[in-house]
Order: sequence, then C-alpha cells, then structure tokens
Amino acid sequence: MASENSGCGHGDRGPATPATIKSSEWTNRMHDALNNISHACKNGNLEVIKNIFGKFFSTDRRPRSRQLKGWLRMAVKYGHADIALFLLNSGARMDPELVDVAARITNKQVMFVVFEVLFAKGLDLLSCPRILYDHRIITNIPLLEYLLTKGADPNNVTSSGTTPLNKCSSCAATEVFMYYGANANHANLLHKQVWERADEDFIKGMEFVLENMGIDINARFVHCPCPHPCSNYLHKRASTDQGGTALHFAVRGYCLNSKICSLSRVKWLLDHDVDRDIRDDEGLKAVDYATNQEMSDLLAGSKFPGGETVV
Repeated sequence: MASENSGCGHGDRGPATPATIKSSEWTNRMHDALNNISHACKNGNLEVIKNIFGKFFSTDRRPRSRQLKGWLRMAVKYGHADIALFLLNSGARMDPELVDVAARITNKQVMFVVFEVLFAKGLDLLSCPRILYDHRIITNIPLLEYLLTKGADPNNVTSSGTTPLNKCSSCAATEVFMYYGANANHANLLHKQVWERADEDFIKGMEFVLENMGIDINARFVHCPCPHPCSNYLHKRASTDQGGTALHFAVRGYCLNSKICSLSRVKWLLDHDVDRDIRDDEGLKAVDYATNQEMSDLLAGSKFPGGETVV
C-alpha cells in the first residue's frame, strides 16, 4: 500500500498537480492517496487525511462530492468524530442518512460525541422524519430521549397514517414519547395492545397504558390525520372503518396473530369494566361480531357485584 505521503517530493512548492508530475504517475499517486484516505477514515488517523489533503487538494481542487460523502459515512460509522468534523469543514455535505449510521455505533459515549458534531454542523432532524420509526432508536432509550431533545418530531405521521407511538414495543419508550409531547389520541394505544402484543405482554401493556397515561378503557379508535395517504393507509383505513373500542377490536380479531387467544383478551377487558354496550361506527356492539358461542356467551353475560360473570 502506498504511504500517505504518496505524491511528495515537491518540498514547499504546494500541492502536486498533473503539471508537475507525469500524467500516469499522477493518476497512480492520486489513486493511492484516495485509498489511504479511506483507510484513515476507518482507522481514525486524522493526521494522514490532513497530510493528503494538503498535498493533493486545495480550494481550487476539491475531492468529488461522492468521495467526501463516502469518507464521511465511514468516519461516522467507525465513530471518528474528529475526522467527521474535518470532512464537513472540507466540503462534505450533511446527509440525513448519517443519523442511522451514527445510531449503529455500539459505544454510547462515542455515539453521542459523533452526534454532537453532526448537530453542530447543521444536522436537522426535520429533514429525516422517519428516524423515530427505527427499531434500533426506539429500543435505545437514552438515544431516543437525546434525539427528542434535539428536535425529532414525536407526532410525525407517515403516509400510512402511523405515528412513532405506534411503533413502540416497550412501556419505557412509550413513556419517553409521552413526556416529549406525543399525542396519544392518534396512537390508539389500547387497540394496539389488543391487536399486536403477544399474550405474555398484553396485560403488562394494557395496565401501563391505563394506569400511567390516563387513557379511558372505552376510548374509541381514531384515524390519525394523514396529509398524503398511501395505499397501505387506505387499506388499513378500510380494515378499521368500523372503529369502536379495544373490545370491538379484540372480538373482531383485527391483526391478531392466529396463535393469540382473543377470548382471554375479551375476558380481561370485561374484568376491567369495559363497556360492552358501546356501539362502533357501524352501530354495532362487540357481541355482534362474535363468531362462536363461547365468545357470544361471554359478551352477553352479566356481572354480580363480586365480579363473577354469569350467563
């Protein structure tokens, strides 16, 4: 491998140019220099990069934008904040995709230093609205909270009518979103617990939503306003047009995995005083969607004061 000093030999006469070196030799030296920059971006050797930039580039002859973009991405990937800063100062453009790259850094302290450089050089989270839908970010609570403090929008709506709260897979992440202003009314959190949670997580999720977020167990399904709906949104809208409460969704089985026991979920909701007489947007009660006798009997039952359901 050529040394980072490839192209030297001109003393203090300034950057090497094709005019001072034979064309074929210039091409070879430039090729080696570019490779050395790539290796230095990976290995964290800023001095090598500065040396090569001083010998081969100037204000009149800069690296190509795609080269700068690749080097910057590599520097961020490997957590070299100093190199990222140098490249950004040398003409590399801020790229919203760098948020995803930086979020993959395993060393949290290094990750936050890299993010600070990106924000200092103009990273605007409004230019990357989908970052809060990234599972890697949502499950990293310190990073999630950090990005929210930096302007990430907790109420961003995708073309499919989804909000970041809809993607939460933990109570901790939901709590962070709510603290930073997420609109729970657009997330249908009770309905989400019913149709997405695995059986072992269902009760924990429902209890968290009811006890910590002030949501009524009889809350109705809300279609989140979507300015530019896609076909997926229209399909989901058609599947949920009946609306209704979490009880309606549990009985209808919307999005329920075949291995999920909807009967146990209906029983849990009834045990927690969900109103079985509420009608959905089609004017139907939950019992009207029952597809088997056991479900019909459960929904048609009445409660004694002690809580025992009888038919």
